[in-house]
Amino acid sequence: MTLLWKTLVRFIHNTRISRIAVFVILVFSVRVNAQDSEWVTFLASRFVSTIADAGEHLWLGSTGLVKMRKSDGNLVFYDKTNSGLPDNLITALTIDTHGQLWIGTEVGLAKFNGVDWTLYTVSNSSLPDNSIRSLVSDESGNIWIGTLQGLVKYDGVDWTTYTPQNSGIPDEKISALTVDNDGNVWVGTYETWIGDGSLAMFNGTRWTVYRVLEYQNIDHLLTDSEGNVWIVIVNVFTGDYELARFSGTQLTVYNQSVLGIQIHSLAKDNQGNLWMGTSAGLTRFDGLQWTHYDKQNSEMMDDWINTVIVDVNGNGIIWLGTPSGLMRFDGSNWDVYYTASSGLLSNVVYTIAVQGEETVWAGTHGGAAKLSGRDWMTYTTRNSGLPHNMVTKIVIDEAGPVWMGTGMGLVKFDGMDWEVYTDENSGLPSNVISDLLFDASGHLWIGTTRGLVEYDGSSWVVYDDLNSGLPSRKISTLAHDSRNNLWIGTIDSGLVQYDGTDWTIHSTSNSDIPSNTIYDITVDSADHIWIGTYAALSRFDGSQWHTYDMNNSPLPYTRMRALKIDHQGNLWVGTSEQGVLQFNGTEWTIYNTSNSGLPNNVVFSIEVDTRNNLWIGTAAGIGIHNPEGVDLGYIEVPTAFSLFQNYPNPFNTSTTIAFSVPVIAHVNIQIFNLLGQSVYELTDRVYEPGTHRLIWNGTDHTSTTVSSGLYYLRMITESERKTKSMILLR
Repeated sequence: MTLLWKTLVRFIHNTRISRIAVFVILVFSVRVNAQDSEWVTFLASRFVSTIADAGEHLWLGSTGLVKMRKSDGNLVFYDKTNSGLPDNLITALTIDTHGQLWIGTEVGLAKFNGVDWTLYTVSNSSLPDNSIRSLVSDESGNIWIGTLQGLVKYDGVDWTTYTPQNSGIPDEKISALTVDNDGNVWVGTYETWIGDGSLAMFNGTRWTVYRVLEYQNIDHLLTDSEGNVWIVIVNVFTGDYELARFSGTQLTVYNQSVLGIQIHSLAKDNQGNLWMGTSAGLTRFDGLQWTHYDKQNSEMMDDWINTVIVDVNGNGIIWLGTPSGLMRFDGSNWDVYYTASSGLLSNVVYTIAVQGEETVWAGTHGGAAKLSGRDWMTYTTRNSGLPHNMVTKIVIDEAGPVWMGTGMGLVKFDGMDWEVYTDENSGLPSNVISDLLFDASGHLWIGTTRGLVEYDGSSWVVYDDLNSGLPSRKISTLAHDSRNNLWIGTIDSGLVQYDGTDWTIHSTSNSDIPSNTIYDITVDSADHIWIGTYAALSRFDGSQWHTYDMNNSPLPYTRMRALKIDHQGNLWVGTSEQGVLQFNGTEWTIYNTSNSGLPNNVVFSIEVDTRNNLWIGTAAGIGIHNPEGVDLGYIEVPTAFSLFQNYPNPFNTSTTIAFSVPVIAHVNIQIFNLLGQSVYELTDRVYEPGTHRLIWNGTDHTSTTVSSGLYYLRMITESERKTKSMILLR
């Protein structure tokens, strides 16, 4: 299957062959429900965009929704496939006076009371728009909802919409909401063309509009105990961000302190400090002095702060959501929480390969991940022989090794050692690998940006437009039929058939193929060749062509990027914009984010495992589909006591420790040094059946930071004793 060529070419670099032993593999345990749904998703949910504080736990808006218990870091994941969430993209969160969670998405508003989910959209409520921009709750139990078509108040029974046509609100495009100590609702709006965003206050009966901005829009609002309104404003012409304080009569702008950076979030603590999450770190303003924290002067894991809140328990703790996960700052120490629901290193999944009954490999923009049963193993340039983290293709050799194509060469991994082949140490004409395929003779065929390569394990043969019948060197995809014909897709010159001797070219000039840009090829049981092209799908039976496009099928006018035949003979088509389509030879079925558990409509790859589960790699994680119910070969409740390897390992500031109990059991987990001395007790209590997660921040019983080295993790129950080792690197 082809990839985004412009993206691939950016990573053309040279490297030398390396043979590296694997010393550390990251392992992450995950729970999914088996056979209870047609869809299961795996997401790299480290991105934290918004946070709501429920006292004992936090709700995190990510790629899906995450509930994290503060005391031990235990995580519970919710997405479209296992909850009432209408969409995996969370735009806003708030908690009402009854403790219910309200979730804003791009396709509606959801309420979760801990048991039941309720969805509100334009079709079943008075919401004027399904795209929720902001949420806030007041002390009377009202939920205030900002949309692009007005402000909405919902009191649990009645909906009230405020627009310029029926109220004093200055604009219907709501960008920010906050409620002050007197119950007044402050509303920030923006004007797309003129750029005169307005600040408005509603006291329940009367609107007051403050036109204090010119050619600027409001991005965030925060009220403090002194009656001030803090405003993040954006210049409509320059895009510059500024911080302003509005006292009710006077506007004070603090532009020098944040010049040149974006301000994403505001929070104020009990000591009166203002905290700003920015594109360049965290900033604190005490009214006189500015203090800035970033990766250079602190232990922050990410400089880009999406959201910042102050812990509601009044303990002075600051919580920060970043693209890399969640951070906790107590004024001196930083703790990191990895909020991923899987071992995926990136949500952009280029390729998927199935190895045997239990193992699935995924090549992503951030490295390779292997799922074996419940456990994820992750491979990057830091812990393996991968020359680059962009893994574009994975194929399994029947002899055992796994072959991976990257933006910097070809990799062979036998489970222990890595071998890297590049244009400097092998016959490869290019380091950019577009596709990999094993033929019936065990030869590896390699598609590159500079020709086709055949490798028999010892010698390399390169085919290009100068020494063969290939019309182009730009190879996009490969397939073979039962007659051992090799089918080659090119990026600009059509389809090529090679029988070992002769080359046959099928292009728009000599056949009925609809486009010379080929994205993927698959072969069905009748040896019909299915070709995904730039704008249509074609089937070739050896003599005749049949084209499927928007005129004779539900196929959209978009790139047919991935093709696969399942065990029942159904054709699956992954598109670049419109999701996945199934074709049984007569009828078409469309799956997209609006009607299924597909995590994203941009599809890069499709693979089928031995249980006929369809694995779909998208731009937002992996979607797994099976009309008979997804069966991953294991059940939700663990069958044995397990202590999983910590993640990440080695680690610097903190690490996640997961364990499973099959029954209600008392669990004690401690950390020991090389002398056998107990360094820290992670937990000592009774747990329900399931998989649980804890966080260790690298400190001892006295909260003193421990030194680098090897530590032992010991789990003891009434009937079991488990031990793992882990490495702390300062």
